[in-house]
Amino acid sequence: VAFDQSREQFQRKRLDSYFSRRYIARVVRYVVKRGDVVSRVASRYGKTPTWLLMEFNQRDFRSLQPGETVLIPVIRDLARNRRRRARRRGGR
Repeated sequence: VAFDQSREQFQRKRLDSYFSRRYIARVVRYVVKRGDVVSRVASRYGKTPTWLLMEFNQRDFRSLQPGETVLIPVIRDLARNRRRRARRRGGR
């Protein structure tokens, strides 16, 4: 019980820390093809840590089969998004 509570607390802190500076801009539904490595596929959409892919999909990727769908969260940096909006409004 103590181990499970400790693990949950660690997971919660990791998510809170990660998303204090980032957000999920969109989610890509990807259909797995033979020979795919999920982390390589996800890297096409930006930098998404493997632990987040696994958490987001609630599965172990070692047992994926061609034709199955994986959800890939596209992560964006909060600071970059704020700068982009400021430029559109004429600020810096």
